[in-house]
Formats: sequence, C-alpha cells, structure tokens
Amino acid sequence: MKAYAPNGKQIVGIVETIILTAFVDKDRFQRLESGAVAFSYSGEYDFVWDSHAPILEEDGQRVFIDEDGKHWREDQIEMRP
Repeated sequence: MKAYAPNGKQIVGIVETIILTAFVDKDRFQRLESGAVAFSYSGEYDFVWDSHAPILEEDGQRVFIDEDGKHWREDQIEMRP
C-alpha cells in the first residue's frame, strides 16, 4: 500500500524531533545590549539518531508530509495499492 494526502500527493515522510548539537564558531561570541548572547553557527552538527520521535498533535495523531512539503494529520491519510 501507498499513503496519500487529501490533495492526491504521495506521503513521503513524517514530522519528527531529533536531538543534535549545533556547533558554533568558538571565537565569535558577543553580549548584546539586551543581555542576550549572540553567536555564529559553524555549519557542523552532531545528531543523536536514537533520539528521534514523531511529533504528535494534542490528540495523539502523528503528522505526515506529502511530496510538496505540506503537513497532514494521520487521520487525513488515505491508503491505496
């Protein structure tokens, strides 16, 4: 079976969270007038792959993504051969 969104587009993914470390440029920190810390990302990441988990709606429904990047609740997905 294949999964389709109400717009007829095929489902290609599920919205999930994952823990990662986003590395920063260690030599480019600043303190802003507001007191916040400003920094620049280095472009490197370290993913904790075992931490991934689906995003759930308040009622427990998972959220899926169609081939155009639109989000759909689990109860909106249609199954076809």
